[in-house]
Amino acid sequence: MRSLELFLLVSFLVATLAFVQKENILAVRASPDVYQGNLVLTGNNVTVIEGIFDINGSIMVEENATLILRNAILNFTQVQNFQFNMTFFNPASGNPRLLLENATIEPNGYRLNLYLNGNSSATINRLSTPFALVNLYFSDSSSASILASIIGGYLGTMNACSVTVSDSSITDSSINQNSSAAFSNCTLSTLQADGNSEATATHCTINTFVSASTWSANYSVFELEPGSFNYWNFEQNCSVALAPDGWAPNLTLMDTQVEGWGFYSEGKSNATISNSELYVLWAQNSADSSIYDSAIATNLWGYDSSHWSLYNTTIAGLRSYQDSRFWLINSTSNAYTIGGQSKVTIGWYLRIHVIDSIGQDIPSANVTATYPNATVAESELADANGWTKLTLMEKMMNTNGTYSVGNYDINATYLSYSSDAAANMTGNQAITLILQGFVIPEFPSFLIVPLFICATLFAAIAYRKKREKLSRATFAF
Repeated sequence: MRSLELFLLVSFLVATLAFVQKENILAVRASPDVYQGNLVLTGNNVTVIEGIFDINGSIMVEENATLILRNAILNFTQVQNFQFNMTFFNPASGNPRLLLENATIEPNGYRLNLYLNGNSSATINRLSTPFALVNLYFSDSSSASILASIIGGYLGTMNACSVTVSDSSITDSSINQNSSAAFSNCTLSTLQADGNSEATATHCTINTFVSASTWSANYSVFELEPGSFNYWNFEQNCSVALAPDGWAPNLTLMDTQVEGWGFYSEGKSNATISNSELYVLWAQNSADSSIYDSAIATNLWGYDSSHWSLYNTTIAGLRSYQDSRFWLINSTSNAYTIGGQSKVTIGWYLRIHVIDSIGQDIPSANVTATYPNATVAESELADANGWTKLTLMEKMMNTNGTYSVGNYDINATYLSYSSDAAANMTGNQAITLILQGFVIPEFPSFLIVPLFICATLFAAIAYRKKREKLSRATFAF
């Protein structure tokens, strides 16, 4: 009798649950079979995948459907990159959802993308993906919370989506176009902030580089190098000023270790970088950048009509494309890649000491460097110690080859005296020009007239006082 009552009670509860539950819940468990074709979830469908699930197709979740991955290994049997994908989209006034608890996504050794579009959302706890194979893209007002996960590929956000990541490891992260992302207690290979995005890293380690991208903005970078930062904000620390159509990310680092820095200038941006150790730099459109006394650990990239001026700087590799222009003054690159109509100009410093025939410095001597075609390259006056410095081009490089200037004619003149020398600028040089037959006066020539006037005035005053004294003596007698 009791067994019958228990059976009726359980039957009643199951029937009640069936009436109360409106969604269609499908449980997909481990199976030796491979699911063929796309798994498409629509309406209010709720599908749970547990254990090992092999699929020869994509997974599409739309409208108000939910995919739950729980203690699962999801194997995609693709045989080429991006053959399949996971896409959450088309909310249709609903909310396509991903609920993940301890799952691994295996793309069979090829690349695979997971997209959250529209009003989609994801709660991801303990996701594991192979290195550089699975990418996560969030866009169009989607949202995601990621906890204790290992994402071996790329995480990208755009178009007003919001992502929070904690206690996780991610290879590459890019926060774009009005989206926001907050990382805490994470290890990242790269963190790139673009557009009017907002990116915050707290108690994180960024192993390769963190970068900020601007459009039509002026900013300056001073004495920036790898290290630990209690607080660093791009807009504040780099004095960012936007043009009316400009944008820049709100990038903030707190208690974060940074192993490298990068900056990306677009539009009509103007960047000034000095005394810094950076990882990588980019510029395109009409961006104009000046770099002083710095080091670039990897590559310096130029596209479109961008302009670079480098002084006393070292670069691992220079990449020049389209119509970009590079001027390197006392600067070197270990490798050059030049394409399109771009040009790279190399120049050095020539220091000139002008002295007279007995070795005395000649201030204000006029020093001129002339190209082999007799046109003036640069002209300066010597300082008080007879020294001046000229910046002269060694060569220009483009896709057709290298064009060296050759010998410059260096001339120093003072009054009617002059001296000449030749210089081939294959590096920084210093020369001395002697004005033979000229000995600079004890007093410089420009002081002779004033001293003569002073001496004449003092003589006149002394003569007048002597006459007055004689007059008083004569009157006394």
